[in-house]
Amino acid sequence: MKGKRSLFVLGLVLLLGAGGVSSCRSSAGLPTAKELEPYFDGLLRRAGLQPEVKKEILTDTVVSEGLKLHLTIFPGPPGAPAVVFVPGTSIYALAYAEFMYKLSKRGFSVIGFDPRGHGLSEGKRGSYTIPELVRDTGAVINYTREKYGRDIFLAGSSQGGIVAFYTAAGDHRLRGAVCHNVADLADPDSVRLTSNPTLSRVVKPLLGPLARLRPDFPIPISLYLDLSLEKTKFFGDARKFIDQDPLALKSISLKAMASLANTPLPVPIEKIPTPIMVLHGEKDLIFPLDYVQKIYQRLPEPKNFYLAKDRPHLLLIDYVDDVLPAVEKWMREMMTRPGPNSQ
Repeated sequence: MKGKRSLFVLGLVLLLGAGGVSSCRSSAGLPTAKELEPYFDGLLRRAGLQPEVKKEILTDTVVSEGLKLHLTIFPGPPGAPAVVFVPGTSIYALAYAEFMYKLSKRGFSVIGFDPRGHGLSEGKRGSYTIPELVRDTGAVINYTREKYGRDIFLAGSSQGGIVAFYTAAGDHRLRGAVCHNVADLADPDSVRLTSNPTLSRVVKPLLGPLARLRPDFPIPISLYLDLSLEKTKFFGDARKFIDQDPLALKSISLKAMASLANTPLPVPIEKIPTPIMVLHGEKDLIFPLDYVQKIYQRLPEPKNFYLAKDRPHLLLIDYVDDVLPAVEKWMREMMTRPGPNSQ
């Protein structure tokens, strides 16, 4: 085993040191919003949304550490509580249009954003760390407090659920956080979220040093997640959706991979100050149910766990109507509690 491990490490180092290998590209060559309009129209149609929904969508930008982040906003009625939404691995806020639109129709203003290096936001494509995405989320929370008031929830899906979880652990300004999937990335058991836990356990401690050598070296997402196992209603499976989508990331940087493998929570799970609702699909093949439940059990009250029976990973894209009533009910309950201290 030791010989195989050494051979693997040597091969990876040689690979990272090889000349002529491209790094993550910038966002400068992306299609414009106008050029993407027909594709986005198709996404809305597949989600069962009528063409007039487009007229209700607002867009804006917010700056996070010098980078412009693209916002997709579904405004609610005046004075409505707000929800900041963080999208999942590889994709962007508008991919969750059905969830954001239907939540806004239940009386919430929903502010989705494309994190740095994703979607229509600035930054090298796929080049980020979890702390950077947490700071992006904080910048959008600042924007939301200024534009929509201080009754703010946070929500996120998949990787976005992890970012929401990490943000909620360190941000005292939130009414609550709805996390579709949670993880403690520094926990050795987090290798179970990858497609090859045995190999990931070997590689996990090496990623940090290697990322310092070649931070923007591109790692195909298919190398650590088998998205072909996660079925979708309209594209066959999640990998096919990502492959055909003009904005979806096909790879992430080595520094992103290192961060996903090792970033600790800002406080112990038992000390997280924000009420947390965890959403989980019973047939999720990426996040094992017992792994998520173990984290949930350590959370302080108030908290809530919603298990979507017989549902796969893509809850907030394909099964919005299953989870939305429970999400609204929990957020309304949190609105009856004393709000967080104004900062």
